[in-house]
Amino acid sequence: MSQCPACLSHNPGSAAFCGHCGTNLRRLASKSGPAWRYFFAALAVSVLLIVLTWIVGIAYRSPEEQSGRTESGSRRTSEASRDNSGGGGGGAADTRTESVPREPRLPTPHEVVSKVTAALVVCDLRDRENRPWKQVRGLLVDTSGVVLCRYTPLLGAYGGTCRLGTRTRARVEISGLLFRDEDLDLALLRLRAAPTDYPSVPLLSEAPWTVLSVGDPVYVFSDYKPVRSTVGQAYLRDLQGRERLALAEQPSLPAESFCALDAYGFVVGLCAPLDDVESGPAQMVVDPSVGLVSSLDAPVLFSLRDLTSASFEGTFQDLAQRGQEAFSSKDWSGAIENLEAALERVPYDEPSDIEVERIRTRLLEAYLAETERLHQDGDIAGAGRIAEVGLARYGETPKLWLCLGEWQLVENQFSDSISALLQAQELESSREVAVLLESAYLQLYEETSQRGDEKAIEAVLLEAIERVPDSGAIRLELAELYYRLGAFDEASRLAVDVPRLNSTLRGAAEDLQKRVERELNARDAVVIPISSGSASYRTAASIDGALSISFIIDTGATSTTLPRRVIEQLGYDLRNAQFVRVRTAAGLIDAPIVHIASLDVEGYVVRNLQVLVLPDSTPPLLGLNFLKYFRYTVDATRREFRLERP
Repeated sequence: MSQCPACLSHNPGSAAFCGHCGTNLRRLASKSGPAWRYFFAALAVSVLLIVLTWIVGIAYRSPEEQSGRTESGSRRTSEASRDNSGGGGGGAADTRTESVPREPRLPTPHEVVSKVTAALVVCDLRDRENRPWKQVRGLLVDTSGVVLCRYTPLLGAYGGTCRLGTRTRARVEISGLLFRDEDLDLALLRLRAAPTDYPSVPLLSEAPWTVLSVGDPVYVFSDYKPVRSTVGQAYLRDLQGRERLALAEQPSLPAESFCALDAYGFVVGLCAPLDDVESGPAQMVVDPSVGLVSSLDAPVLFSLRDLTSASFEGTFQDLAQRGQEAFSSKDWSGAIENLEAALERVPYDEPSDIEVERIRTRLLEAYLAETERLHQDGDIAGAGRIAEVGLARYGETPKLWLCLGEWQLVENQFSDSISALLQAQELESSREVAVLLESAYLQLYEETSQRGDEKAIEAVLLEAIERVPDSGAIRLELAELYYRLGAFDEASRLAVDVPRLNSTLRGAAEDLQKRVERELNARDAVVIPISSGSASYRTAASIDGALSISFIIDTGATSTTLPRRVIEQLGYDLRNAQFVRVRTAAGLIDAPIVHIASLDVEGYVVRNLQVLVLPDSTPPLLGLNFLKYFRYTVDATRREFRLERP
């Protein structure tokens, strides 16, 4: 059966014409048949192409897409959109890049680099005087003008502009801070509104360890050229409890690496070198920015000036910064004031040991520079006062002790000056210290001489010679003292060395020598008879001009000895005495050493003589450390011991 296209009546299949209207059925069939065939052929080809496209799509899906990665990414984006629309208010979420659904395909590296290059910015911060202060890197993460950067570098800024990473290098004023995460050191800044959208890179809206796995690719930017890296450890909790992501050790990443993006071009967070991470194969960590997503629409919390005023002024960092600025401008007193205050803040602000040591070093330099400046200006007192303050912190600095000692010498505080100068000499011996010490001791000698205490005078000069052995002036004063005390041999020995040490004192030393010579020539030899049958010979001697006792003369004994009871009777204190091990008739003992003021054998005097203190059962011995200063002989024929001038 065939249907007539004209009257729609049915005719036998073999009919050439319609039985009702006479229409030529064969001619119409020849015209319309091929069209129907083409239609069905086209339909079949289309169906076949759709099936083939579906099969190819299944075959070439990536492992991440087969595991539902694309679905997860779409879910993250939709959730972020819901969160932002609920918390941001109004339609602002419609213009933010996070609300744009992720593309199911991976962007090419060129596409990622292009977006990041346009979004990288530099924040030019200004100080309290509105002068250029420092530059901070940032990344635009929202088309409304939100910059992701580090938080700590913002502290101390009182204003700033943002230099956009475009060809025009346009500068936009920074309105203020939207959000800060002090633990991760992250911040969001709001730029001044612009008539057009800012270029931006979207933030990853989920914690990276929930969507990234070990080995996943990551783009790391330190400038406009990225380094392709991979995830080394998706979740890492460091010693401070911060949750971070660790990048693989290889390839090596620059220490100045700034931000990390995943393979889809979403910002994972900002990079930081490893510091106190307990373990792990990575050399760089990423501080995730997921916690900042909900704050992209937040109002400005602080201007940079208000942030610095509320969170920075008076802190260690602020005071250290002010001190460094004062130091750079050579305002040494200002540097000292601020750096000292910064170190006082260490227990509260807990800066790193490296920062503290850097400030300590700079503070010491400021103390030394200020004392030098005052000294050159002739303000010895001012230099001394600064040095005294500095020594409370830097007690091992010889220059400060020298300044203090010089100031005390000017103030006639001779004993204090000597103590300070001795500290300087112990730390670093120098000609400058020796000259000041000599002057301090001579003035202390003059002050002590006014009291007429010869024992105290001798003690001052003996200490002075010990501390400044190359001082001809001190030796000459001690020689004059011994001459007045009748210790002519001692005076002569001291005067001999004076011209060699100080040529300007040659005349005074030679005059003293002549006076001593006359006294020695008038002195008779000491003749000590030796008793018949005696194995030893004795002589009386005066100790310190206060006590006369009998000594056994022992030319075989190295040292002169005294019983303990004699030393205590003379008032010597043995509590701080040095000890030396000696052999006695009773065996080895530890004997104290004492320096007596003088030992006089009929006018033959030795001053400041070292003696050993032995038990009371031991008789006093006159040893070689006394006899060596004179000429002594034993005449067996005449049975006498003679002591004469050398």
